[in-house]
Amino acid sequence: MIQLPSACWCLLFFTFLSGCSGRCGISVNGYCYDQPNSQNPGLTASWEMIDVDTGKPLKDVWISFYWRKYPDGQSRGSECARNVIGRTDAQGRFSNTAQDGSWIISGLNIYKPGYYPLSYPRDALRTSITDTHTLYDTPFSTYAAWEQRLKTMGYVLDNSRTYKKDFELGGEYARIFDQFWMPKGERRYWVSQRGFPPNIRVLNAGEQCPAKDRGFQKGVESVGYDDIKNQRAYLLKSQSLDYFRWICDDAWDSVQRDYTQSNAAGIARGSVYLLGELTHKQLANIYLKYFSELELHSTISAPLEIDARKRFCADLQPYTLFGEAP
Repeated sequence: MIQLPSACWCLLFFTFLSGCSGRCGISVNGYCYDQPNSQNPGLTASWEMIDVDTGKPLKDVWISFYWRKYPDGQSRGSECARNVIGRTDAQGRFSNTAQDGSWIISGLNIYKPGYYPLSYPRDALRTSITDTHTLYDTPFSTYAAWEQRLKTMGYVLDNSRTYKKDFELGGEYARIFDQFWMPKGERRYWVSQRGFPPNIRVLNAGEQCPAKDRGFQKGVESVGYDDIKNQRAYLLKSQSLDYFRWICDDAWDSVQRDYTQSNAAGIARGSVYLLGELTHKQLANIYLKYFSELELHSTISAPLEIDARKRFCADLQPYTLFGEAP
């Protein structure tokens, strides 16, 4: 691999961002894609996912998006052409090629149970990527078990009440600036879930292109949706497995009993969907076997009672074994 001086990386990076050549901002194999053009070959959208802890490819990351068809000479955002969903292979890669140069991707969503992608500054002089976990606006002792876990994993608390850890990438840092249409595709780095319990996340993977009335267009070409693991029911259970892993972490038992800002009730609700897609009444009937009516309707709650939480986790455990582990 040819190592360019850092000044050269900087020049190349800012040249790409500014499109200062004056001719074409997005050039692929001699074709310009600044404007939709059905005479151009279709772009190939490609991704590469890497586990930053191990440096190895990350398999089975869900990637979903849709291609929009932009007719030549008209404004963008007109017609949906193809819905796509798939999972990265053993090399951490996934790709899909458009029909022609008038298609561009929209609505990108990525997801893997138990992981999250790292964000990064667009600084061509950097060589490391940083994972951060900011403390909630509470006394430090509130989430003591999670804090201790971060410390054990090498995270350091700074003056802004944020735990940080750098992962050195060296010259590979420049690869995260590659775009989906470039030869090697876009690279993203991921870490396994390790910090404070997250706020409830909406799972968008698998969403399809919206019609003008905000519904979904029917009769649009689809790729990957015939695989049971790419369908909504499997995705919903996978997200619920994330919630299950969080709520069944015994670190919850270290949270102070008089603490009133926990999101435990919402995380427990999310894990109930391991049983499948439920009506509100069905959800309530299950949830109220373990927790209170107040917790059912709360997004902020006191810590769950230890015995109820453990009984809840034991009863849901058999439902985590759906199909092959995601």
